[in-house]
Formats: sequence, C-alpha cells, structure tokens
Amino acid sequence: MRIDLDWLLEVLTIPHPIYNMMAGNINISKFCATVSHVISDSSKCDTYTLTSLLERGEHLDLMFSQWFNSLPNNRLPRKAQSPTGESIILYPDSTSAGVWNYYRGTRIILQRVILQIHRSLEILVLGNAFTSGTFLPRNPEEIIVEMIGEICESIPFSLGDLDIFGQHTPDSSYGKVGIKAVQGFALMWPLFSVPQSGYATQEQESQAREALRRIATTHGIRMGIVMSLEEVQLGRSCSSHSSASGQS
Repeated sequence: MRIDLDWLLEVLTIPHPIYNMMAGNINISKFCATVSHVISDSSKCDTYTLTSLLERGEHLDLMFSQWFNSLPNNRLPRKAQSPTGESIILYPDSTSAGVWNYYRGTRIILQRVILQIHRSLEILVLGNAFTSGTFLPRNPEEIIVEMIGEICESIPFSLGDLDIFGQHTPDSSYGKVGIKAVQGFALMWPLFSVPQSGYATQEQESQAREALRRIATTHGIRMGIVMSLEEVQLGRSCSSHSSASGQS
C-alpha cells in the first residue's frame, strides 16, 4: 500500500500544532528524497540546483522548528534534575514525549542532509569552503548536537523511569520500561537517530543503545535489539565527529 503524501498534506492543513509538525515531517521526507536523487545524478548536481536545495532545506528547518509555538505552556517540555542530579526533560505525558522526540529525530535527519548539500557544493567549487546566505541562526552541527542532547535527557521520562514530577516510578528499578509497546516502538527511531547521527558522544550513544535494548526486551521487539548493536552503522558518512567527541 502506497500513501499519497500530497493528499496527506492536504488533510493536515487543519491549524493545529501536531498537524503542523506532521506536515513538516512529510515535507522534510520529500525534500530528503529529492536531495538524494539530485546528488546521485551528476547531470543534475550543479551549483545552482544545490544552492536552491540548500535554501529550501534551511527554510524547511526554520518553519519546522516553530511547530510548537501555539502550544499552551502546560503542554511544553520542561528541564529539571533527576533524583540523582542528572539533567532531564519532563513532559505532561508519554504521548507528548513521543511527539517531541520524533520532531528531534526528524530535525537531525534534515540537518545531516543540509550538511550533505554543503559538502557537495564544496566539491563542485574544487574543495574550497562554500558559503552562502542562511536562514538558520546556528550551523547544522550545533542543531544536531542540541537535538541529540534533548533526546538523551528525555530518555528517563520517555521509558517510564520517572513520573511527571521527575521522581522514580515504582517499577523503574526492575530494568523494564514503563510504557506501552506502541509507545516504545514509536520511540525507537528517535533513539536510533542518536548513534547514527555522527555527532553523539560515546556516553550518549551508549544511553540510546541501552534504551533500545530495554524496549526490545520488555516488549519482544526484535528490531530494537538489531538497532541497538554497535555494528549497525547506517549513513554515518556525513561526519566523523562521533569518534572524536567520544574521546572527550
């Protein structure tokens, strides 16, 4: 069964923050597919096309990063400290945590594609650094690092280890996750984006992989075990930052 993304975008024109995020996600998926097609075809991969794609990608990120602007304050995540002193992010409920982490995972993918465009442009101008006007107040690497950090800080709440007040839940000491299987399944892709980003520290990679293993063993989701393996390295060519940052 093939879903018509253009039709789905029309359905998601209702002015609601979650629909705005979902529509942005679809537009970003289509954009990433377009970039992959252009970069793989040397006859289409010229400076003008890549520059136009770069501007389009930056504009998509700018719009996507504003999806939550109309959310009431009581629906926004809040930073806190765990009972043991670590920085954490808390949410009104597990569904909210899932939505926010999906947003972060999507934004990581978009920034990595923007980096890929930058590097393709650098190759076209004979290895010299390519600079252009940008919509973004920060570079892609900074945004990726921020999204990784927020996903990792969300893990204790997202797995059900902590409640909305940041306190340990009764079952958190047993190693299993305190969320439903469908919530765990939805969380796997954002978690997987952490070690695959190329910008996570070794500690962050280990934290994300352990969360994947816990989801997999609690709910019997075999794919989670596969995704947690260190040898599973998909699309890490955009950066070698991870191996370096892990040494810090």
